[in-house]
Amino acid sequence: LTEVTRDLPWLVRLGDAVAYPVMAVLRKTMEAGAYTSLYLASSPEVSGMGGKYFVHCEPAPMSPAAKRADDARQLWELSELLCKAEY
Repeated sequence: LTEVTRDLPWLVRLGDAVAYPVMAVLRKTMEAGAYTSLYLASSPEVSGMGGKYFVHCEPAPMSPAAKRADDARQLWELSELLCKAEY
């Protein structure tokens, strides 16, 4: 498991530690968490299927929030600003 909570406030980390026995069963390993991303980056089966949302290596419906063009543009611009890069 990862230390994804390591930089969160102490109260959140405490809650994570208390819930760990239950959450350890529900959380994915790092390998399992990366599997869909690696599949999408390397599999010829999904070549040309950009712009879709995948869950467990299968296309899945996107939420309405994920389809808002204005939000996407704002996120892109903020990402460029934070990364000091323009694309």
